[in-house]
Amino acid sequence: MWWVRDSGTEDLSAIEDLVALVDGDGEDLQASQFVVAEDEGGGILGCARLRPYQGFLELASVAVRDGLRTRGVGREMVITAPSTWFARTGRWGFFAGSTSD
Repeated sequence: MWWVRDSGTEDLSAIEDLVALVDGDGEDLQASQFVVAEDEGGGILGCARLRPYQGFLELASVAVRDGLRTRGVGREMVITAPSTWFARTGRWGFFAGSTSD
């Protein structure tokens, strides 16, 4: 069993390893920009990064440990990351001004 949660500074070492594993952008990693998938034993199975910019969020990195891919870990992190970011920052109206012309 595993779940997705906000990352903390204690997760940065595992995040750095995962981002390096997929040759992702390891520059200026901040725990506040990540969610992690964690197993029952506290092991970090994957991470997903949302970088905030003026007016949008960038899904910058998604990494899942070898041997655990195709089990829905990455998908669940991508689905969960925006809602945890909104809850953490209180910016629920982030997309309020968006239009689709």
